[in-house]
Amino acid sequence: RGDLDAIVARSLEALPRDRYTSAQALSEDVRRHLDRLPLDARPVTVRYRTGKLFRRHPVAAPLVSALALALVVLSVYAALLARRSLAERNEARRQRAQAEEVTRFLEAAFRAPDPNLGEGDKIRAKDLLDRETDRVLREFPGRPELRARLLGTLAEVYLNLGLFDEAGALFDRALALRLELYGESSPEVGAIRNGLAWMALQQGRYPEALEQVDKALAALAPGETNDELLRADALERRGMAEVALGRFAEGEADHRRVLAIRRRLLGDGDEAVGAAWSNLAESVGYQGRFQEAEEMARRALQVAETTRGRDSVAGATALSVLGDQRYSTGDLEGAVEAYDESLAIYRRRVSETHPSLAILLNNRARALRGLGDFGPAEESYRQALGIVRSSLGGGHREEATVLGNLAQVLRKRGRFEEAFELTQRAQAIDRELLGLEHVIEGVNLNRLGSILRDWGKLDAAAEAYGRAGATLEALGGAGASSLSYAIAGLARTRLEQGRYDPGRLAEARQLFEEALREVERVAGAGSPRLADARCELGDGLRAAGDWAGAVAEYRRALDALPAAEDSWLERSLAWRRIAEVELLRDRAEAAREAAERALELVTARRPAGHWQLAEVRIVATLADAGARGRPVFQQRIAADLETLERELGADSPATRDALEGVVLWLEAHGSPEAPRYRRRLDELLEHRRRLASEAVALP
Repeated sequence: RGDLDAIVARSLEALPRDRYTSAQALSEDVRRHLDRLPLDARPVTVRYRTGKLFRRHPVAAPLVSALALALVVLSVYAALLARRSLAERNEARRQRAQAEEVTRFLEAAFRAPDPNLGEGDKIRAKDLLDRETDRVLREFPGRPELRARLLGTLAEVYLNLGLFDEAGALFDRALALRLELYGESSPEVGAIRNGLAWMALQQGRYPEALEQVDKALAALAPGETNDELLRADALERRGMAEVALGRFAEGEADHRRVLAIRRRLLGDGDEAVGAAWSNLAESVGYQGRFQEAEEMARRALQVAETTRGRDSVAGATALSVLGDQRYSTGDLEGAVEAYDESLAIYRRRVSETHPSLAILLNNRARALRGLGDFGPAEESYRQALGIVRSSLGGGHREEATVLGNLAQVLRKRGRFEEAFELTQRAQAIDRELLGLEHVIEGVNLNRLGSILRDWGKLDAAAEAYGRAGATLEALGGAGASSLSYAIAGLARTRLEQGRYDPGRLAEARQLFEEALREVERVAGAGSPRLADARCELGDGLRAAGDWAGAVAEYRRALDALPAAEDSWLERSLAWRRIAEVELLRDRAEAAREAAERALELVTARRPAGHWQLAEVRIVATLADAGARGRPVFQQRIAADLETLERELGADSPATRDALEGVVLWLEAHGSPEAPRYRRRLDELLEHRRRLASEAVALP
């Protein structure tokens, strides 16, 4: 009801005590009604008084009310902020106190065996770790948060030393305790899952690593600084797993995100930024962008030198990545130098069975193999294989990698049966871990093809290369860098078959041309692989009798190579091939000039008695004899052929090709020694024909 109704109702009340006491009281209520003030005739409630206020002051009253409400809200918000700030300060104090307690615990127990912090006795470090782990498991019953943190820290130390069983057990205990304390969605749980992902990576369990990364990312809240750094750690592990599984573009994308987060939050000089540069360099290098990758590796090394120093695990890791990129750009000697320095640091910092040593030894051996130092390469591979088997067990992805690489050295040394068996074992491990639709399946088939080709089993080799090409082509971009090897391998096989079936030579030439186009598409003009592809095409033209075309391709290969010293090996190979063709063309002076250039490059870098020196010197001896019109120096030829047989085996492609070149030259010049060398060559070719007739089944 309205005010007037209230005034009338009070005036007409039945009992005198309920009516206005006087005419003046009635008049006062009428006046208050006209002035929009609260009436005496109505109950005075907050709602009634507020309504009257708003009617008297329709503009000012709402503003004042809004201001009052805002003050109330701000007061509440300030109180909440103060409470949150207090909680954060308390949490920071708790975390700091916990960290200090963990530090005191570890310092009191032993000098921390993080490989970055000191040399130490690795056996003693493990004994101390075992003792202190037992202590943590017994003590701190009323300090679950401290216990959870100590368990996680000890697990990381075990992992740093490559002690996976102990690390895994502690990670599991720490995870269970942290889940109980903090729940799944917490940075504490995210950190442990990152540790589990890192351990799975080091053990080659890539799907498990990806699973742990997904759980870590789900546990971490975006936006919080500490959580963002933990998210970067998780993305780093995901990127490494992607690269290991051959998904290089995806790995690069993750590593770029990691680098961006760490640079934004930590600055360019932090060691975690250096690690991000190393990982990014690796993912970029696998995609054939070698110069870009090497620059990234150098930046990683600069950060390591600034933070931990060159003589640290961080420095060793950066040197290893730099070695990888030097290898990719053809600087094999520079790669060996970087690997050796990295290896020396690791041996001072970690146990002799740490998987990092195996990876380094494998990569070092790969570079030595490229240089033709097959003896040291085999030794390095076998050391790596022993470490992998002792630290990671059989059936590990790293075991497959080393087995496959070791087999290629054995192939070069003419030990084909052993090489074939090792590659089959590597392929079986890879199929179990990675499946058939993977780039590594194509790589293994390429390796089998090369062994079978050099072994003389050409039909089986062609089948292996064909299957490799089909596998890699189906994978698209992931298999692009290896597809050219499958095409070129099939071409070389057709070239060998052309010895018995000249109709194969035209197909070989077409395949070499296709391989060259594939290399140009994937690797680009600056890749050392382009020079190799041009030399291979030259070999196809040479076998088909197009000697002028072969020399032209060899010279294009020389033009494609950088003038830097690190391309000496590729340049010497191209010059040697030119000399061999010029000998066939009976252009002795041109052959001698090319042979001398090849010999000059090899002599400056290879000791007396090295097989590469013997290989070049045979061609140089023949060219010099032809140019001077005098008999060939038979004693030197015999000695150099003996070196090839001793170092590489009588069945090796290099030995066979050198012997065939000697026979053709001696026969062309009517040498009385020609029949003796012809008999040796015919015996070797007959042996290869018998091998070719023996069937072999591909896996």
